Amino acid sequence: MEIDGGDGAARQDLSTEARPIFREGIGLTFSRWAALQMAIDHEWGGRNTRLRAEQLVDEVFDWFTQSKEFYADDLENLLFDFMLKINTEVEDGSVEEVAFNLMILYEECLKCNYTSVQNLSAQPQPAISHVRQKLYDDEDDSSDDEGDEMQGVGHQSSMMEKEESAPNSSPADMSVDKPIAEKTAEAEAEDKDGWTTVSSSRKKKGSRQQK
Repeated sequence: MEIDGGDGAARQDLSTEARPIFREGIGLTFSRWAALQMAIDHEWGGRNTRLRAEQLVDEVFDWFTQSKEFYADDLENLLFDFMLKINTEVEDGSVEEVAFNLMILYEECLKCNYTSVQNLSAQPQPAISHVRQKLYDDEDDSSDDEGDEMQGVGHQSSMMEKEESAPNSSPADMSVDKPIAEKTAEAEAEDKDGWTTVSSSRKKKGSRQQK
């Protein structure tokens, strides 16, 4: 079967043996598609993103087994539309690559050649945890920088408020800041009987001493 984006190729039926293997190959292909797995991992399409990705396997399988003719462009559009539905824009060329690989996979399964499926099964899934961690680290760093900046602004604003409020203090309020010498002079008073009262900083009662 000829694979291109122009003339369509007539559908050929998969054998009973090949059908479940081809379906497995579709799932394996998607599980190795980094863009899709990142969308699933971050739930960009909502909490049911993983379920929707599993339904995509069925949709693509039906496309291959029920379409009268195959056009690579149609398969690409199907994948593009799905990614947009889960709020993911793919511009790295991976959609075209995945569509091409699926077409090859289907052609091989028609010939009962399951080498590609076996190779996919042996491949590890794409490591996207480091991408997620890097994304979170960048967000944390940005948040820390913003927090420090806001703290600095808040501190500066607080200092300005204190400076602005100082001139507005009333004379009565300022009386608490009289010099100690003046307070002491005012506190000392001579009684009529010749005694002098000396104020104490710890108790209101004074000690009396004779002049």
